[in-house]
Amino acid sequence: MNNKIEITMELPKYFMEYFMCGITNAISYWGLVRENKYEYQSDEKIIIDEIVCESTGELKRYEVTDEMIFEGVQKFCKNHPSRTNEIFNMDYDSITQDCVMQYALLGTIVYG
Repeated sequence: MNNKIEITMELPKYFMEYFMCGITNAISYWGLVRENKYEYQSDEKIIIDEIVCESTGELKRYEVTDEMIFEGVQKFCKNHPSRTNEIFNMDYDSITQDCVMQYALLGTIVYG
């Protein structure tokens, strides 16, 4: 007997634009948004620097893709099932954005 359930998700039409517009503030305690194609209305990539060591200024750079964000959303929904509606109703806060970005870039919640 296979006890595995597979769920297919489809994000709301303008999810990426809305989600990424507030990301600069949501991750400001651990990351720096260098480029954000959604916030700055450009065709540039989304580039985020993780602040690895504040005292030395060491950074780790990520080029973020829509697929990475989607994977972050999937991990968020899997690990926080009671908060899944926040994503699909587009009624999330900066804590949710922060969690999704950590899942997308770091694979797990590392900060806070």
